[in-house]
Amino acid sequence: MKILIVEDDTQFGERLKGRLEVAGHEVTTTSCYREACNTFVKKRFDLIITDNNMPIFSTERPERNIGIEVIAEAYRFRVKSKIWFMTSEPSEELFKKASDAGALRTVSKDDLFRELAKAKIIKS
Repeated sequence: MKILIVEDDTQFGERLKGRLEVAGHEVTTTSCYREACNTFVKKRFDLIITDNNMPIFSTERPERNIGIEVIAEAYRFRVKSKIWFMTSEPSEELFKKASDAGALRTVSKDDLFRELAKAKIIKS
């Protein structure tokens, strides 16, 4: 499976990338909104896993709810990828916004690896 990770926390992103690669997936990582959008319009991915809070450009500080914008932009460009939305600040309201934007699955970062294992994307 070809997977795009959109995550500005490099330590978490590398850990996630490593687990996905061990499971045999081809993984691309980006760390900001602009880089993610430029990547998914040029290359096809089976799955996009996006964080919520991240910078718009790599040189900026993280902003809230940019992950929702990543999802909206993917649908605007008719990207066919399944999209998982993750956040370290989960709430029912935020998960509803992500789902309404088009996220297939919403998950807290604390539960991400368990949910990926349940979906048989990685091993437990």
